[in-house]
Amino acid sequence: MCMRRCIRSASSKRRSLVVACLVSSSAAACASSGGGPLVSPTREVELGDYEGLAVGKAAVLAAAADGGFFVADAFHRRVVRYSSTGDALRSYGGPEDPFAIPTGLVALGDSLAVVVDHATRRIRVFDVETGAETRSLSYPDGTLVSRGEQLGDRIWFSAFKRGADSASAVPTGLMVWNMTTDGVAYLLEAPASYRQQPLAGLFSSVAFSIRQDSMIVGFAADRWLRIVNASGSPVDSVDIPSRRRRGLPADINRQLLEARVLPEQIKLVSLLTAVHTMSNGETVLVHQDNEVRPTGMAATVYVTLLTRSLLQACADRVIPSDPDDLPLTALVGDTLFVLRTVLRNGGRARSVISGFTVSGAGCRWTQMRPPGH
Repeated sequence: MCMRRCIRSASSKRRSLVVACLVSSSAAACASSGGGPLVSPTREVELGDYEGLAVGKAAVLAAAADGGFFVADAFHRRVVRYSSTGDALRSYGGPEDPFAIPTGLVALGDSLAVVVDHATRRIRVFDVETGAETRSLSYPDGTLVSRGEQLGDRIWFSAFKRGADSASAVPTGLMVWNMTTDGVAYLLEAPASYRQQPLAGLFSSVAFSIRQDSMIVGFAADRWLRIVNASGSPVDSVDIPSRRRRGLPADINRQLLEARVLPEQIKLVSLLTAVHTMSNGETVLVHQDNEVRPTGMAATVYVTLLTRSLLQACADRVIPSDPDDLPLTALVGDTLFVLRTVLRNGGRARSVISGFTVSGAGCRWTQMRPPGH
């Protein structure tokens, strides 16, 4: 599958990216994982306990500019802040004012943390150092708000509004919160394929990245990236390349209807979980091929690099991992984090972060086709 875009510009130089993942694989395994960007491990960090409790069930991961992490622990209904070396520093929420269903985390500089609590339909802002809640914002019932990214005094979130019957999520794409006025706006209607069932109901999430004068937006199970201006209007699109992952079958709606049960449906498509623009202008895409195993949900994670011009791609490097685990991803600066659970001696589950470098060296780059071809 080739990339396709409606404009042309010069491609950027290929530079390297540092990727942090929760794995315990060797450099040789990373380098031989079947094509795509070159991936090499560098380090490993194990997340410590906070007040005697390890992460029970990691639900959301966010990376901070200082190299630390925020992890939403759904089992203990809290968010824990960690240092860059994995030391637990502070908890937000917890027994006195727990989160119900945290679906999003945003680190605002080094002073504030934003947590989206879906069940109570609140976006809550906390002082990073004291743990005190400084403000909150309620959003409409039937809206699923998740990933967020800050741009000036505004925070952009992926957002979905549900239909009148609340049976399925119909994505609107983006929600922007003006923190100065507390105003909220919903932007970017989902593509027609996503508004048709069962796609919108099963795969209701959006990944996006803010660039200097635009955003790159991708719906979870759609083959296209949308290039969106500051007003939330699409101006261009890119056909996401797929070499090794499942991708999106042309007759996906028929296959989903025939599969009927969720464990079989989620095995049909690749889900876009993250889009990130690096400091050199290149873009990182993270996809997952999910499936249900006897131990729960599991996924294979793939990394793709796009040139700055979005005219070339180096697609689908597999990040080595335990086949029974479901990783979480987050990106900041030139670093990608993938949170995983591993079993230590005695069978105790621990959350571990390992570092990787990723580069386009030796890539087989996919060239875009001119419009109409």
